[in-house]
Amino acid sequence: MGVNNKQRRAAKKKKARQGTRPTGGWDTFVPEPTAELARSCLLEVIAALDADPARAAELAGALLQPHAPIPPELTRQALSALLAELTAVVVAHGWGPSDLVQIVTRQLSEAQVPTLLALLAAELERHPHDRVAPAWRDELASAGLAVGVDLRAAAAVRAALQLATCLATLPPIAVLIPPPGQATDQLGGSATGDPKLLSKVRALLAKAESTEFDEEADALSAKAQELISRHALERLLAESDGPRTADAGAPVARRIWINPPYVFAKAMLVGAVADANRCRSVVSEGLGFCTILGEEEDLVAVDLLATSLLVQAATALRRHGRQTDSRGVSRTKSFRQSFLVSYAARIGERLQDATEEAVQDTGRSGDLVPVLHLRAEQIDAATEALFPHLISRPAAIGNARGWAAGRVAADLAVLGMDDELTEAAS
Repeated sequence: MGVNNKQRRAAKKKKARQGTRPTGGWDTFVPEPTAELARSCLLEVIAALDADPARAAELAGALLQPHAPIPPELTRQALSALLAELTAVVVAHGWGPSDLVQIVTRQLSEAQVPTLLALLAAELERHPHDRVAPAWRDELASAGLAVGVDLRAAAAVRAALQLATCLATLPPIAVLIPPPGQATDQLGGSATGDPKLLSKVRALLAKAESTEFDEEADALSAKAQELISRHALERLLAESDGPRTADAGAPVARRIWINPPYVFAKAMLVGAVADANRCRSVVSEGLGFCTILGEEEDLVAVDLLATSLLVQAATALRRHGRQTDSRGVSRTKSFRQSFLVSYAARIGERLQDATEEAVQDTGRSGDLVPVLHLRAEQIDAATEALFPHLISRPAAIGNARGWAAGRVAADLAVLGMDDELTEAAS
């Protein structure tokens, strides 16, 4: 073969390789606009959002140009279909309405929530009413107003692509409430507990959060724990005296979302409250939540008390302000981390003391031993089933001043309740 023939063949091969996609990108060359190609373009923009936001914004703007290679209407249809598909996937992977509201608010903004809720409402409507767990439907109804996105504007398309990116990167989590379309048996708790008791507990915790005095806040929280424990133990004794049912004491679960920073340290506080109330807590640090398992009424109490104690701990930390060492170097981070770990440990001790005192006050501590042992076995089994690869690790303590301050803040509680506290709870 002559040199000229070799050169011509090489040129033809090079031209064939270059003909499928010029270097200018998909927005400058599209062989044939199809729904699949539109989807591929959207996925390319989603992939670019983290790596090159400016380029992603440029491509998103080009999608809706009147003379875009892919017709804008085809792009809108593909984006709507992609959002619906991603929503179905994350819902099937354990993300309930309240979980998705939390993660979208944190990773994007509250402005994205109405669009998210519209997607969830559409996902719910795809399934028969009797194939949707009531708790899932209730979560969606209480999450807020759903507003469908209008994809005719470039800003709306960019926002929708951001939402799609968020959904596409969510990992599977434990399924607490069966997603729409599955059996409605659920592990997720939806009980509201005894209204009169919860009203008293909320009143105590509201006073604890509003007071400027640590001693009063800790005493009010201890009183709340005392009421919770007394009621729970009375319920357990009543159940042990009556006939057993198949679902008696069956554990359920719910999530408590924790605001960053110091998620792991704050999760230790949630865990301390859970342990004192015969529950288990598992932290998913990277995502920012704890999963608590136990009886429905106990979970309601843990949620209330843990949330209040987190508020009180944050208030105490603000009073300590910023911390520096003798050289003026900031030690605020290590101080706060150590403070929260210490606070959680001591609060746990005091709540356990309150619980044990409530057990003795029943006058039937011997009767409670087998009941509490059975409950613990059931909750441990449910935890292992939900988290088969669970690991534990200690919290780091790197600031002695923070540890001491946290223990002092938690150690100020007065467990001998005076008349004022008793009146607040009545």
